[in-house]
Amino acid sequence: MAVKITIITVCHNAAKTIQQTIESVVEQDYGNIEYIIVDGRSTDDTPAIVSRYKQYVAKYIYEKDDGIYDAMNKGIQAATGDYIQFIGADDCLYDRSTISRVVACMKPGIDIFSAARLSVDEKYLCEVKAGNEKARMNSGDLPWMPHTGVFVKSGLMKKMLFDTHYRIAADMKFLLAAYYDEDILFQYVDFPVAYFSLGGVSMRYKAAAERENQQIFQELHLLQYPYAKQRESFLEKVKDVMRAALDCAGLLGWLRCRFGAWSPHACSHRVCRWCGRSS
Repeated sequence: MAVKITIITVCHNAAKTIQQTIESVVEQDYGNIEYIIVDGRSTDDTPAIVSRYKQYVAKYIYEKDDGIYDAMNKGIQAATGDYIQFIGADDCLYDRSTISRVVACMKPGIDIFSAARLSVDEKYLCEVKAGNEKARMNSGDLPWMPHTGVFVKSGLMKKMLFDTHYRIAADMKFLLAAYYDEDILFQYVDFPVAYFSLGGVSMRYKAAAERENQQIFQELHLLQYPYAKQRESFLEKVKDVMRAALDCAGLLGWLRCRFGAWSPHACSHRVCRWCGRSS
């Protein structure tokens, strides 16, 4: 029997972006997908947009929640697939063959399948690949994995769930706890499975996210959060000031594409706000 993939989108007042997300799921050429949307009682046009795709949405949970991870846990508990992936309401899958490619590459018995993503700068419409090289290398550095690139066995997710004590970084805790559990099997691949908007909660509240990350390392009895001292260094502060100045001058995106690893965004989706395509 074909592997069943559950894709979960958590949203609240996401009318400006969620159509692109939904379109990227419903256009998949893989046939065994369960799509769940958990909506914290949106008051904008989100419910109306979701209703246009009701034949593709297996479950639409419309109720108040106690934060993003409470909503995610609701989606997990409602899931019936073999593996679960989360796609944010301002993110989207990479292309129409993404899930087919993932399932074709999955090794038997894998608990967590970790792929790459493309992070998109909404202001400059450029993108850069974010992979899982540090996790793959097991070098002692922060074993970072793009959470939108992760597919987790449903039974494992239902057993662990997200710790709602954390408001921004509970996914970090989940992945770290799993990474250091010798009984949990990972598989890493380098191809991207999603576009990730650099405008999510963890990006908007970096300082709070850093504090939660440090708390998580302490709770899991790991070494000091690897980036803590680096973030506090004089050099890092200078870099932040320079980035802000270049951003104000409108040069940051050009420099990223000209001299960095970034490139202009381009995709094949029928609906893409970054490419200027709408239904």
